[in-house]
Amino acid sequence: MKTLLAMIFTFILINSAYAEEKINGYRDLKWNSPPIEKEMDLLEKRGSFTFYRYNGDNNIDGIPIDNFTCTFCKNRFCSFFGVINGVQNFSNFTKLMYDMYGPPNYNKPPYGFWLGETDIFLYFDKKEQAGYFLFYYNPIFTELDMEKAKLLKKQKQLEPFTNKKFKKK
Repeated sequence: MKTLLAMIFTFILINSAYAEEKINGYRDLKWNSPPIEKEMDLLEKRGSFTFYRYNGDNNIDGIPIDNFTCTFCKNRFCSFFGVINGVQNFSNFTKLMYDMYGPPNYNKPPYGFWLGETDIFLYFDKKEQAGYFLFYYNPIFTELDMEKAKLLKKQKQLEPFTNKKFKKK
């Protein structure tokens, strides 16, 4: 599962385009907003990221969602992920995505990607008979990448293993 998520994030970061439909977040959770803690249970903190299980209405257009997880980066809403059990439920969810956002930029079952300011990833696992979705808000992750690049650039100016300025001869 970690490998799959790593592949998803890599694909999303490499590909950048803008979808016609603007996605502002999920229901009352708007991109960049802090967590609504009365509707969420803290799952884990990892570096700049905090993961919460969403306890609100866990269905989208009548399609039940399991393990609905929201991610916050530096206390700002940046992605959400969920599991859709069953072929019919996943088919209904996929149709809903087509109706809302048109055909995906990349569609090769079991994968589908809509690329834009907010990327959408769909995947169906035949063995598990479950589908997965991820909505990913690019501006926050782009900002993080820029911060990492600045940090790496700064670290390269330091002498390895000493944190002292490297003296050129």
